[in-house]
Amino acid sequence: RPTAAVGRRALLAVPREGRRPFLVGTAAVTVAFVTGAVFLALGAQIIRDVVGTADAFHAAATLATWPLVVVPTTLLARRIPTTAAVRIGGLVAAVGLALLIAAGVADSLAVFLASAVLSGVGYGFLMYGGLGLVTAAADDGRRASTFSTMYLVAYLAQGSAAVLVGALATATSLDTAVLVAVPVIAVLCLVTSATARGSAPRP
Repeated sequence: RPTAAVGRRALLAVPREGRRPFLVGTAAVTVAFVTGAVFLALGAQIIRDVVGTADAFHAAATLATWPLVVVPTTLLARRIPTTAAVRIGGLVAAVGLALLIAAGVADSLAVFLASAVLSGVGYGFLMYGGLGLVTAAADDGRRASTFSTMYLVAYLAQGSAAVLVGALATATSLDTAVLVAVPVIAVLCLVTSATARGSAPRP
């Protein structure tokens, strides 16, 4: 049905102008979501199996630091350009993910805590910068459909990452899943950071 097809297309949109800022912004939000999926969906299991801590209080307190640092980071990110926020966020998130691997190797809850903090900071910068780029790039009158496209990509990536990491952990071990998946996500963070340079929408 042509009318239904047009209606579905109207729900999703990629801006004609400012396509690069849209793509970089969508990538920033996507890698932020994927990083969040690793920590929030698998964090408790990672602490127990990789770091080797079964204490529920310490596990919960450590995981709580991740969302707690996101809000102040977002407030701080408002003081800098959106492209700078994406560049900083990608770098910080990558370092946080590297520390996640180090936490597993060293069996250190303290290193995992540092990983959670840095990953939360990276998430805050990536989200603010990514949303800012997409907002600025959206065509007049199509902002809602542009954001729908961005969130569709981000949520699909987040869900797929969680399922794939979970399947890999089931087929092998959580240690192996972390060692395989986390470096890939870290590289994506670095690529997003690198591509953000010069991606600000033109006035």
